[in-house]
Amino acid sequence: YVLNLGLSHYDFNHNQQLLMTNNWVMDNVITEPWLGLNPRSKVAAPVVIASNNVKLTRNILQNPDSRYELGSHLIEPNAELDCKYNWIGDKDEETVWKKVFDRDDRYNLAKIAYIPYLLSNNINTELVLERPLFEHQFINRQTKEVGGDVSGVEELRESGVYIVRRDINVRPSGRLKITPGVTLKFEHSVGMMVSGELIAEGDNTGGQPVFTLLDTVRENVSHAGVRLVGGHTVREGRLQVEIDGVWGTVCDFGWTIESAAIACQQMGFVLNTEDWKLQPYQVPKEGMTDPILMSNVRCNDLETDIRTCKRAERSDDFMNSCSHEYDVGLRCYDVSWAGLRLGMTAKRSKLYDVKIERAGLFDYRTFSFVPGVQADFSHHVFENIEVRDNDHDGIGIVYSDIYYPDHVNFIKNSLISG
Repeated sequence: YVLNLGLSHYDFNHNQQLLMTNNWVMDNVITEPWLGLNPRSKVAAPVVIASNNVKLTRNILQNPDSRYELGSHLIEPNAELDCKYNWIGDKDEETVWKKVFDRDDRYNLAKIAYIPYLLSNNINTELVLERPLFEHQFINRQTKEVGGDVSGVEELRESGVYIVRRDINVRPSGRLKITPGVTLKFEHSVGMMVSGELIAEGDNTGGQPVFTLLDTVRENVSHAGVRLVGGHTVREGRLQVEIDGVWGTVCDFGWTIESAAIACQQMGFVLNTEDWKLQPYQVPKEGMTDPILMSNVRCNDLETDIRTCKRAERSDDFMNSCSHEYDVGLRCYDVSWAGLRLGMTAKRSKLYDVKIERAGLFDYRTFSFVPGVQADFSHHVFENIEVRDNDHDGIGIVYSDIYYPDHVNFIKNSLISG
């Protein structure tokens, strides 16, 4: 980002206010630090906002080579961020909508209120778009992409594959029905929140709806300058870095979980805080003949490459004080989608003859993993479902409905694993 604006979000006495006005933020190229990983809580944008006591008005945001102009860093879906009367890169409403990253993209983020917005990049213009004319459609029939809010009744009735690139958010007034033969393929870290009603039904004859991960090519992993050697997969082993054309290992003196996360992310993978550090007896033998190139690597949240972290020592600094028995051994996880969550306000929903797989990763920046299916208040019907190959629990129940016994959820004839 160029500007990260935030005060205490829990300032209940309203003593703190921050106003950004009459500024030009232009011609910046802001990209995700690891191009193969999707953002959730920490999107990269020229201007990001982290609390709802920040106000933006009469600013020019013109960064055509950045995917977004404005981003929400506030994890509070019921909050609204005041960003009215700004120029946001274009006057076309759909284009402007695509340049804002907020609750329309990830259901747990605050909503950015940017309308009215300026229709000219003259900061003093009186030309503004007063009322929204563009409305995002939940289903794009041409591209077969789905995503965004469901406030009314929507039905996926045509069999085939639908791609989900932004969270599906079934609002309290919404109802989503998924019929036999439908497959939803979610980009990683993208998921579904149901605050209304979800009906997903198969036909028990091979036409079960499937919720799964969309496989994508991650561009940044082949020249990362970091690798794991000797493990059972490319996601575990002895950590090596490339410095000045030479590959070598990293001593675990001072090694932190934050540094481990960056190493995984450089390779296009993610870190699971419950399963990441290999014990010395688990570290494979491969790489022991290579030099030890780094030690005391302690990266901070803003750094993106363990080889350039400010708090790190190169081989000249630690003078053979480390041996290969102290090399870093690391396990990373592959990406997965963010799972299906039935919220506290969800009406009694039904999953019948449905398959849910390859879920679990919620937010790689906060190391958050979630069940494939989570029921916040459990009074739903799960029958003949298959939940498997997830990076966390198969099904998670937060609270059970003990007040209405006839509404208590049940699970019948189902296969549930991790």
